[in-house]
Amino acid sequence: MRKKLLCVLMSLALISSCVGCGATSSDSSETKDTAEVTVNEGETEDMASSFENFITCDGTKLMDGDKELQFISLNYPQATSDTAWEQENAVKTIKTMGGNVTRTYVIPAYNGSNKDRAYVAGVDKDGKLIFNEDALNELDQLLALCNEHGVRVIIPLVDHWHWVGGMESYVWLAGESEGETPQPGTFYDWAWRFFTSEKAIDYFKQMIAHLMERENSVTGVKYKDDKAILCWETGNELGGNPSNQEAHDDDLSAWTIDIINYIKSLDSNHLVLDGRMSTTAQSRKSDNPADILGAHYYEGNFAVRCAEETEVVHSEAGKPYILGEFGTYVTAEPCIEVFEQAVQHHANGVMMWSLRAHKDGYGFYFHDEDGYWASYHWPGFEAGSYYGEKEILRSIYAYAQIVNGNASDYESAKNLPIPAPETDEAPLLYENSFTNGSVADIKWRGVVGGAWYEIQRAEGAVDESADESVWTTIAGEEENVYDSGRNWEDKSKDCIAGYHDETAVDGKTYSYRLRACNESGEGLWSNIVTVENVSHNLFDPLDLIAVAADDPNPTEVRNTYSYDHSMNIKCNDGKISNVSATDAGFIEYSATIPLKSIEVESSGNGADITYFASADGISYVPISDTAEISADQKYYFIRVVLAAGSSETIDSIRMIYANDGESYMDNAIFDKISANVLIRDKDLTQGIRSTDGSICYKTKDDINAFRVTVAKEDAAKVKALYSKDGIDFEEAESTDGEDNTVVYGDDDVTIPIRVIKVVLSDGADESAIQNVEISSGKNTILEVEQAPESVVENGEFYAGSQNLLTNAYNINSNGGSFVMTLDEDHKDNGAYGIRVDYDYEGKGYAGGTKLVEDIQLSNYTGFSLYLEPDGSGNDYKIQIETDLSTFSYTDFLNGTEPCYVKMDFTDFNEESWAGTGHSLADATVIKSVSVYTDFKGDRESGTFYFDSLILE
Repeated sequence: MRKKLLCVLMSLALISSCVGCGATSSDSSETKDTAEVTVNEGETEDMASSFENFITCDGTKLMDGDKELQFISLNYPQATSDTAWEQENAVKTIKTMGGNVTRTYVIPAYNGSNKDRAYVAGVDKDGKLIFNEDALNELDQLLALCNEHGVRVIIPLVDHWHWVGGMESYVWLAGESEGETPQPGTFYDWAWRFFTSEKAIDYFKQMIAHLMERENSVTGVKYKDDKAILCWETGNELGGNPSNQEAHDDDLSAWTIDIINYIKSLDSNHLVLDGRMSTTAQSRKSDNPADILGAHYYEGNFAVRCAEETEVVHSEAGKPYILGEFGTYVTAEPCIEVFEQAVQHHANGVMMWSLRAHKDGYGFYFHDEDGYWASYHWPGFEAGSYYGEKEILRSIYAYAQIVNGNASDYESAKNLPIPAPETDEAPLLYENSFTNGSVADIKWRGVVGGAWYEIQRAEGAVDESADESVWTTIAGEEENVYDSGRNWEDKSKDCIAGYHDETAVDGKTYSYRLRACNESGEGLWSNIVTVENVSHNLFDPLDLIAVAADDPNPTEVRNTYSYDHSMNIKCNDGKISNVSATDAGFIEYSATIPLKSIEVESSGNGADITYFASADGISYVPISDTAEISADQKYYFIRVVLAAGSSETIDSIRMIYANDGESYMDNAIFDKISANVLIRDKDLTQGIRSTDGSICYKTKDDINAFRVTVAKEDAAKVKALYSKDGIDFEEAESTDGEDNTVVYGDDDVTIPIRVIKVVLSDGADESAIQNVEISSGKNTILEVEQAPESVVENGEFYAGSQNLLTNAYNINSNGGSFVMTLDEDHKDNGAYGIRVDYDYEGKGYAGGTKLVEDIQLSNYTGFSLYLEPDGSGNDYKIQIETDLSTFSYTDFLNGTEPCYVKMDFTDFNEESWAGTGHSLADATVIKSVSVYTDFKGDRESGTFYFDSLILE
């Protein structure tokens, strides 16, 4: 896709053996950069392939010998940068999911900044390309592994985009880049010369010829003779978008014909896929020698597009069709619609973007896409719940079973159990995660299929010969121990926390092992590591902190060392800082065993750093002696506080916990402190009783609304307090409620608060409190009137809550700033309209999207809209996604007078990227509405108002 950022770092996550760490292993091998297919340097070996045939075409079918090939799978973009072990983990994962095909990223060319990774390294004085043979060693390994495990590969030859050295590199090497050197992250107009420049085309053909003749350093097989390659793809997303494809269609079509004919003159074994972003009328003509046509979807109704494009390719071109990429969905339902349409219309292959493998270290690679979705990790984890990871992966698995002939339809396929964790390989428990006998950060290398890990412990030193009865399970499914979550793409770093065995008693000797589990079974036990003189020494390098209120996904679950932090604390490159000039910021840690000492490494002298501790996570006291924190009182929560306006950064934090076998905190406290809460507590059972007799409610994200309802006659007996940190409190205001009550609180909290404390006066009974209501994250305690079906958007139906409006829209993170607020002065009627403050920020557009629940269109003929433009001359766009396609009405922000805009269905045009030949009048339901503005006038920023988008 256009905004994907391929990891191309070379460093390996080498975890060396630990000397003097107090740990010994019955399996001392921790070799990490190995795979069975690797051979000695300077040697090659003609290796047998699991494939008997090259893939061929029979009309619109892909054929593997006399059997049809269809596939539902995922792209694997790190295929040419992962280690051999990581590649095998990914290939086995794809195979486990039923995916018999995957797709790599492109063959990189030198762009001035990617010398080590570029296959095309430069041009000599005779105009011949210079090749870096080592640049494709990882691709050699991948092809060997795919031959071994039976997974076919699609290989795109060049990138339209600029991430790793694409078509702009060839133009630059040809000296036709107008004197500019390409910069990653920038697309240049001169890059289009790639399709017309004789010299650039010659260089590209030289690369193709060299690639076809390349002899795999692992298998000894030339690329043109490798059966694991399903097809060559002319490029990745060539043309970029529909409007550019149309503008450059003649040049791109001529180039495609030339390049495919050239490939076929060198390689008679493999098919060729036309690598345009989407098919065009020209690409479907008979003069296109491509064997397969394909597209990538990131806009529009993907299910409709897949059905229609498959049909038109099969009927017009008489060729197979592959949906090579699609993404952006955060629930399984729309993905299921795409797969269902692909199966019903006989699409030859569908691949989602994208899979990441286990690290050859700890955890998985994690790649954030556009802020609200990310890479996938089998078999799906809680950490990926904010973008529907588990449900989407399970839908891929189900439809892979259908096209593989193991199920007839989705209803039967979705009930098929996934495979149990692999038994080809056991997890590798790392000795050096027990440094100096600490059991506070236990880490391991995971295996395919592990949804959680069962960890067992034995008293004393034991080995594999010990009786099973010596082992005790200390963590299992209920403890939700897994190795996924937001992590570095840098191979040398882990930033997700390992498992802390808080129940291990100090000074004792234990042995540990673990195994992968999922709902279908268990994998192999790992090696055993024995740890002497156990301690609880936890070191946080501060590479990652938990989610804050201003993160794109406040409901994301992150596996970090810290327990919580204030929203003004920011983490950058392994350091944390306080970005507020007026408020102190904190990072907090917690465990069920008491903290003994804490040591902070900072950039300054520590004058701006203070410490607070708590026994219950609610009431905090200042700590002066950080070397003996729980000497008199047992403290389970510790806060490191950075002063307001401080320029000091904290670089790392080390904590020593103590377990004497008796001092444990009640785990129930943790159960009552969570993020994304919706509390309605009439019985006062969900709060935490504090030592001063008050009832406290704490959240791990910012509260957006709260109410404490009290009988009017008891109002003087009750106070409701709020706090951002549980240290400094302010008293909430009160209003008269219904039925002779008083309500303390705020229905639209606009400042960061995390704690609500309800205080009773001396002698008062809890019966005075009728209800406590609190919400945070995406939830709300407000009971908002439901808008009629005809009202697509109206500021009145947010009940005056800015939080509700903010949560209703997903702002396009690839565009500029688009801030929507409720406004009492600029409106159609009622109390509120919607104000939009936009700034293109050099990106040319800005906007946001609101999902709606299938608004019926059959009884309507158009829309009306209340608008107050800003006189900028920029355009505004009302974009409607339907079950059929996506349509837009576009006009301009001319003048400043309020107006009513009438928009008949016939005034809406189908977006070119969404499909062709459809009318909004033919659609059945609205699925989302978007409001956009594009830079067409004389200002890069401005403010307009709208209200009452109504179907008529």
